[in-house]
Amino acid sequence: MRTRRLHAALLATVLTSSLVAVVGATPAEAAGRAGAKVRWDVTSYVAGTDRLEAHGTAPGKHRRIQLQVRTKGRWITIGSHTSKRSGKFRVSARLDWYGNHKVRVRAAGRGPRFVKSTTASISGGYAPVGNPADYDLLGTSSATSWRFNPCQTVRYKVNADDTGQAGLDAARLAMAQISYATGITVKYTGTTHMIPAADESARLPKRTNLVIAWGTNAEVPAFAARGADGFGGPRRGFYARSAGGQRVQMTTQAGVTLLTESYGTAYTAGFESTGVPGIGHLLLHEIGHAFGLDHSVGTDEMMFGGAWSADADGVYRSRLAAGDLAGLAQVGLGKGCLRPVNGRFAARAQAPAPLD
Repeated sequence: MRTRRLHAALLATVLTSSLVAVVGATPAEAAGRAGAKVRWDVTSYVAGTDRLEAHGTAPGKHRRIQLQVRTKGRWITIGSHTSKRSGKFRVSARLDWYGNHKVRVRAAGRGPRFVKSTTASISGGYAPVGNPADYDLLGTSSATSWRFNPCQTVRYKVNADDTGQAGLDAARLAMAQISYATGITVKYTGTTHMIPAADESARLPKRTNLVIAWGTNAEVPAFAARGADGFGGPRRGFYARSAGGQRVQMTTQAGVTLLTESYGTAYTAGFESTGVPGIGHLLLHEIGHAFGLDHSVGTDEMMFGGAWSADADGVYRSRLAAGDLAGLAQVGLGKGCLRPVNGRFAARAQAPAPLD
């Protein structure tokens, strides 16, 4: 009899727990969940022209609402907002990363679980030419490939002493294209007088990961010695592991130097021109080296190692081609964050000579 009473009590507990799980722990929580909703206002646009945006009602009051994007192995918060007492919220964030990405709205902290996801589609606004297979990573193998940590902001400075505002604007426009292709956040932090190729052993300014500069033949004799119009590539870094566990080399400092004498002669000052390529071609090429791309055999690619050709209509358009985009995706946010080897970034990696 005692055993029967025990079994009956256990059965009653199980049934009660199941009922609570179905209808909610409390009437207030059940009501909160019933009114919870999300409406996605903007999820499809051309990079640089709009923002990802959603609004709705979350259960609870004054909760932190996070807007997140999925990368390999983790969600990254790109925007946040505190909901009102009524639970209503509106949250937005810049997501200028080419491709289709899973995104979600999530209520953090204590309170009923609230997560709503969808897919965001961010385009470049043009149809890339070329072959997606036409790229090569900097390094002789995956274990020696170089890349910035995609989960950290790349802070850069520009030396436009020889070109003025036009050169500065061109450098920033090229960096925006690279950021859109990789998903890596970049931040312009001001000007500098440093010329990276003038002294490959020199350290960059504090809290700077990349310097883009122009220099003359007199300042950088390697231009004449190698018959080059520009140099780019990593300067310092550490051994690290990718999100997939592969050993890679994490770039912490990189440099780009362009030949001053070629500005306005061998290259026009813009990103679209006839007759000769625009300076955008050279900037994208050398910054591509700094972000971990080697030369490509594809003649349509910005990373092509030879002379560029104009489009079919005779116009040179400085924009990333299919192989460039595929290569940058391999070293971008979609591949996940880099992590230390044996718990810390300790062993320094020997940077390769800058490429032209």
